Amino acid sequence: MKGIPIVGKTTLYTFLHRDKESGGDLYRHTRHHLKYRHKSLA
Repeated sequence: MKGIPIVGKTTLYTFLHRDKESGGDLYRHTRHHLKYRHKSLA
């Protein structure tokens, strides 16, 4: 796989969050729309 850049998931989601904060809509094209799981209080 020479010549194909590999991007880590942390870098990718950081980019998506910054795009969303600046009014972009790339997050709408992700599988989970940047949803987060909340920790249970139990």
